[in-house]
Amino acid sequence: MSHRAAIALLAVFAVLCGAYWMMLRHEESSRQATAAAGRVFDFEPEALRRVSIQVEDRSPTVGVTEGGGLWRIVEPHELDAQNEVWTKIAVNLAELHRERTIEESPKDLAPYELNDPRLQIEFNTEDGQSHRVIFGKIGPMQVNRYAQVDGGAVILTPHNQYAQLNRQLLDLRQRYIFNVGPEGITRIEFVRIRQPEENAPKPQGAYPIEELGKVVVQQAGENDWRMLEPFEANANNALVLGLAKELQFAVGQEYVDAPENLDDFFLNPPGARITVYSGGGSAPQTLYIGGGTRTGDKDMLFAKRADAPTVFQIDGAIYGYFPKTPDAYRENRLLSRSALALKRVDYQAGDVNLTLEKDDQKRWRITQPVQEAADQEMVSGFISTLLKIRGESFPPISIVDAGLDKPAVMLKLAFENDNAPVLIRIGKTTEDKKMNYATLDTGVITLVPTQHAASITRELFDFREKRIFEIAPDAVKRVALRFEDVDYAFTRDRRWNVEQPAEKIWDSQDDAKALVEAVARVDASGMAVSEAPADLAPYGLDSPLMILTVETASESGETATAGPFRIGAAVPDQTYLRFATVEGRPEIFHVNQSVIDKVREALKGVRNR
Repeated sequence: MSHRAAIALLAVFAVLCGAYWMMLRHEESSRQATAAAGRVFDFEPEALRRVSIQVEDRSPTVGVTEGGGLWRIVEPHELDAQNEVWTKIAVNLAELHRERTIEESPKDLAPYELNDPRLQIEFNTEDGQSHRVIFGKIGPMQVNRYAQVDGGAVILTPHNQYAQLNRQLLDLRQRYIFNVGPEGITRIEFVRIRQPEENAPKPQGAYPIEELGKVVVQQAGENDWRMLEPFEANANNALVLGLAKELQFAVGQEYVDAPENLDDFFLNPPGARITVYSGGGSAPQTLYIGGGTRTGDKDMLFAKRADAPTVFQIDGAIYGYFPKTPDAYRENRLLSRSALALKRVDYQAGDVNLTLEKDDQKRWRITQPVQEAADQEMVSGFISTLLKIRGESFPPISIVDAGLDKPAVMLKLAFENDNAPVLIRIGKTTEDKKMNYATLDTGVITLVPTQHAASITRELFDFREKRIFEIAPDAVKRVALRFEDVDYAFTRDRRWNVEQPAEKIWDSQDDAKALVEAVARVDASGMAVSEAPADLAPYGLDSPLMILTVETASESGETATAGPFRIGAAVPDQTYLRFATVEGRPEIFHVNQSVIDKVREALKGVRNR
């Protein structure tokens, strides 16, 4: 192709691109023009200043704004507005669409049910325009609705726009009880109000009336709260956070804007007063709580703001967060710190004195009085139990009188990145034997149920690793077994073979597998003695019923030996248990008789050739 021809082709291409671009612009302009032509009104949502919405024969709700998206209701009462809803109304009015014109000069509006409209909206814009829109019945295709604008033609408008405009007072008013910014609630004051004596004249005038049981909590960190009144203490974070959340997002229902008598709602006097504070120096907001009622299948409470006459209902579930006593809001967990950060536990209960520490792999080990692995599941369960125990009251009693100077159980807990260990102590029981004195990890004296206190009373064996013999069945290559005075040896290549006695074979490979599985994991059920005695005869371990040694090989070819593992005589008065030892550990353990039973059953599969 010549240079001149190439230039010509490029020119043609440029012309085509330009034409295509112009076509796209024309199509977009046409779409915009079509859309604009379909709009009933020519104003932007921000231009609205006053809107009156009347649903059927109800009283109209009138909202006004000075612009900026902030609305307020002026009729039927002065009320805070739900700005998001009013903004949607403004958008849908500005963009109200005419699908088609039905009748230019209607003589009878009844066929369209516009003589008694379902919805009537009147509004004014910032340039002085006034308009009136009425809506009648839905169209035959169920997607449009008949409407009339300023007494003119009957038109069809989209039903979805009608749905956005069809709002009653409950939808239009601000239903959040408290106006709380993004920082949330930072302080709560809760007061129970003393009720008058029966037949006594009810007090009149401004609140508060005589107060009872004032509790004040204040945020001390992102998720930490402190009690300030009636005493200073750590707060029950879970309970206070729950209350703060309920209050922040609580909404009103079933409004009575002009109540004739507050007695009808048990608000003269109210049962309680709640005052909340949020960040940024905002003014406190107060809510009065009245009596309970039931709406449908839900329990509700009557309530009113201190700065407005309106009575409304709120979800009765919030009542569960109200403190029954001042102590209800204070921290009552024995262990309130993060268990994940726990690195050391010094445990003392009677003659039991031990230390648990986490190793580099975050696994627990016993470091005192012996050095060995701990039972990981047991330690985790113990800590979990500790986390669940809660004090039920906080009696004014001294350490000595509570028996906490010489506690029955004492825990010293150390945490990562914290140089100050904490103490948890269990003292003596109360006279009725139902409760024990104890201290929280903050040092505060409390009472806990005796059964809960007993749940953290443990023996050394409880913390020790119970797994005394364990092998991987698939890795086993040879088993040497002396059982009931008979010596056995089994080897595995592709199949299990009997090496000893020489005249024996396995009747089934399943029997050989059952033997290995019977000893794959053996847990101790208890401990007879912690140190190996000089005389093993009392335990039947001088001439054991079973001696087991297992050789294994890993996939990389590394070999290992487990055992010897010995099982001796039955435990007196506990014949379902037997004494046992394992190489490398000084203790004599209790193991379940079922280990012997399973081995004996598996060996029935060894027969003569």
